[in-house]
Amino acid sequence: MPQETAGRTPVRGPVLALLVGLVLTLLTHVVLCALATGAVWDVAARWGHPELTWWALAATGALCAGCVALLARSGRLTAPAPARQPVAAAS
Repeated sequence: MPQETAGRTPVRGPVLALLVGLVLTLLTHVVLCALATGAVWDVAARWGHPELTWWALAATGALCAGCVALLARSGRLTAPAPARQPVAAAS
């Protein structure tokens, strides 16, 4: 059990920091994607080509799928192999 000093709160560990970082990253990603989609939608409406938005979204999806495929091909999406335990010699 960790020792606590008087007047200090115990450290919650890196799990809380990881969770906060993940939530902030996801929220930032959602906001930036919404802003980018809105900007593309405005440009498409100004130019009179409403299909431009859908082409841009399809290209973004294809780019993401290509990145995932490259990660899978390189082996970075698989779990690491468990460490092999040495077998004891039978006497």
